[in-house]
Amino acid sequence: MDRKKLQDLKILLLILPVAAVVFTSGCTSGGGGTVSFGPGVQIVTWEPDLKTQAYNSGDTVKLLLKVQNQGEFDAENVKAKLFGINLDEWGNGWSAEDDLGTLQAANEEYNTPGESKTKQWLLKAPDLEKGIEINYHPKVRVYYDYKTLATKTITVVDKTELRRIIQQGRTLPSAGPTTNTYGPLTVEITTGNFVKTGDNNHYLPINIKIRNTGSGSVSNEDTYSYGDEYDYPITVKVTLPSTLNIVEGEDCSSSGQTVEMWQGQEADITCKVSVSDVDISQDETIRVEADYRYQIDATTEVRVIGQQDTWW
Repeated sequence: MDRKKLQDLKILLLILPVAAVVFTSGCTSGGGGTVSFGPGVQIVTWEPDLKTQAYNSGDTVKLLLKVQNQGEFDAENVKAKLFGINLDEWGNGWSAEDDLGTLQAANEEYNTPGESKTKQWLLKAPDLEKGIEINYHPKVRVYYDYKTLATKTITVVDKTELRRIIQQGRTLPSAGPTTNTYGPLTVEITTGNFVKTGDNNHYLPINIKIRNTGSGSVSNEDTYSYGDEYDYPITVKVTLPSTLNIVEGEDCSSSGQTVEMWQGQEADITCKVSVSDVDISQDETIRVEADYRYQIDATTEVRVIGQQDTWW
């Protein structure tokens, strides 16, 4: 082998280990992946400890609950309540309801998922006569306080500037889409593509539609301030920039107005807004925040086989 080939071989042997280290480091650094968001708090597990087997009368039954916050805000005042069975028959020494506290939201910066918590109820399978089998269906309801934040950008443009845009064949201003944080409710803000100023009457109608897109419903449980007035109460805050000002709309308020979702599924709000003049044009952001208490349910099955002799 000539001297040049030998030198090339030595250089290659020196480079290979370094390349291997760089390649390996690239595969393992950074944590990988991104946080996956979902519609608020979810019931991940609700089942007995013996999922596929029957219990005999008198056996200890563990009902296992696991919940996770998959939304974009912290879930506060989280509570879980066992129902659907007569707890007196199940020898329940525990309260049917338990306080789970706060569930932290996922963190995109550190690529950490939303917080999970677990709870278990220790019960005793009911006394049944020998030969009798009954399938019971315990249910759990999880309540929590949450919020959804929606924003929409519009362009406020002077009447003279708008005429120039049209005459020159340039693209007219266009409103951006409504962006929502992840949660069980979604908000859609509808306006025109742009707002023209300089007229005697330059008002902007804003329609806000709030929909239940989660697997549960808005709850009035523990929302004592509402009393019996609302079955599905939400508090809506409409925040506008300095160039916009609410002039009409009984449910439009920057400090928060309680409204009810129709049959728990939808709320519709219309605001009339005055618009201040601008020199040429500027983008402005409309912000809508919905605060509410939400609940989700889950059902499982427990089969009990009777063991008690009948005495006549």
